[in-house]
Amino acid sequence: MGLDELGRTPDRRRADVLVHSEYRASNGPTEAINGPAQSLGRHALGFPNLMSLPSPPVRGSI
Repeated sequence: MGLDELGRTPDRRRADVLVHSEYRASNGPTEAINGPAQSLGRHALGFPNLMSLPSPPVRGSI
């Protein structure tokens, strides 16, 4: 991300910021459930972290 793109980010996110300031909505509760659910799924498969997951097969290589 270059500085010019970083400078445009507030303009692109202006509507999101205004909605948040009006409704005080957050995705925090969703993330609070999603994080442990993903962790549980990884551990159930026997992979302790994301770096241990095998990479998906390349399409058309089989």
